[in-house]
Amino acid sequence: MSCFHATTSVNNKIGTGYNFDLFEGVERKQATTYFIGSKFQNDMPLKVDKKNIKNGIVKNKEITISCYQNKEKLREKFNFKDNGFQFCALSDELTASVEQFGSHRFEENYYSEISALATQFITGWGEKNNIEFSAVIPLGFNYRDQDIRNPNDMKPFLITHVDFEKSSIAQTLMSVEKTWKPQFEAVLGEKSHQEYLSLPITQIVNLWMPLNKRPTKNGLAMMDTSSIGSEKSLRPFTSVPANGSAPFKSLSLRHDKKQVWIAQKSMTLGNGVIFNSFKTPHSAVELAEDLGVQYDKYRKSVEGRFAFIKY
Repeated sequence: MSCFHATTSVNNKIGTGYNFDLFEGVERKQATTYFIGSKFQNDMPLKVDKKNIKNGIVKNKEITISCYQNKEKLREKFNFKDNGFQFCALSDELTASVEQFGSHRFEENYYSEISALATQFITGWGEKNNIEFSAVIPLGFNYRDQDIRNPNDMKPFLITHVDFEKSSIAQTLMSVEKTWKPQFEAVLGEKSHQEYLSLPITQIVNLWMPLNKRPTKNGLAMMDTSSIGSEKSLRPFTSVPANGSAPFKSLSLRHDKKQVWIAQKSMTLGNGVIFNSFKTPHSAVELAEDLGVQYDKYRKSVEGRFAFIKY
């Protein structure tokens, strides 16, 4: 089954105070991640390090994550419109391409293949979910490896965040012009600097895809956007890319005990989650291992971003 079947009605909407015991195969697990602290000021660069922790700019917090073993139930109960994310199964072709890209990520032909297949997958998802668009633009793919012995690889981001601030999208486009502009032009044709900054982007989504064939205790937790609460919980910070690109605006989150966090219990190769890059808080988390289950020591994953254009 693909993620295109993962639709639900308003009656299935999850939010504050919902009784998760009504669902089969749900296990509550405790995990620790980082939120912005009391000393955080808007637009600060945000990094989890000893200095920021000591100064109260970020703080670690234990959260309860509802982990779904029943994948079909998970895909039925949460959807992009109501909850900000949608777990799904990848196509066989895309799964094979993701695996190949993980091993050959610096080779152009593997990049081209995953870009084409993932864009096709997201386009079909957009049509099934009634997203209005004229074109879908692949914006690039990030490989992440938790193994600290590989210093050149990007690590999982252990802090609650939303990738982009929609109101600052023009600034973001300017910051990443060197990498994003050629992606848009490959589909839309040559654009001037000003035309590029004025592109009618209606939505950006992330497609997160694990590479491991066995479970890992380091996973990705999604926050149900219907439980965010006050808009003041989301605060802008300056994201500084590790690849040397210009900084851009993202959003981080103040902790609230009413927030609802969701994960698929065993996210392995062939699974994925699509989420709203403008709205959905998410974070890498460390979950307790289950007895008797064989785990990979390090989590590896691929994340693609896609812009929906409406003209």
